[in-house]
Amino acid sequence: LLACGARPINAVRGALTFRGPADRPTIEALLAELAAGSARRVAFVVPTGAVWGLPAYELALMTAAWLDRHAIDAEVTLVTPETAPLQLFGREASAAVSAVLERSGVVFHGAAYATEARPGELLLVGDGIVVADRVVALPRLEGRRIGGISQTFEGFIPVDQHGRIAGVEDIYAAGDITAFPVKQG
Repeated sequence: LLACGARPINAVRGALTFRGPADRPTIEALLAELAAGSARRVAFVVPTGAVWGLPAYELALMTAAWLDRHAIDAEVTLVTPETAPLQLFGREASAAVSAVLERSGVVFHGAAYATEARPGELLLVGDGIVVADRVVALPRLEGRRIGGISQTFEGFIPVDQHGRIAGVEDIYAAGDITAFPVKQG
């Protein structure tokens, strides 16, 4: 059984990368900048490729709630390649998340592919930009290369519905190393 997970890599040049609880000081520093007024617009980015996007939604919503509690006037934007919030989970979930984002004042910027954070802006594929003083991006995930096992370009292992790897006998894969689209990161 191959269950070695995937490794996070920076996905948006110039952005702060949020990998999880170890990056709490980075988010605390961002909140301090928002409180001091040195930043007024923050964008949270779900990058292209294999990614577990839920933390970007959580960070955006928690930041919006924090700003509201502290009566700080700042803009929170969520930038994602998805055309609808959390579309992978279906229409009903997407509609529910969309309503929560709207109630919280989080601007949803969908069908957007972030490439680089520069001072005051987030560049998107094509000619688009999102105005942002700070950008926090999730990492993109890639699979670890395993000799003798067929893998996608990104390093993920295609499996059947039972976790069997094609072309090899009695070898299975599970978790983030598989080509299954939902990742836990």
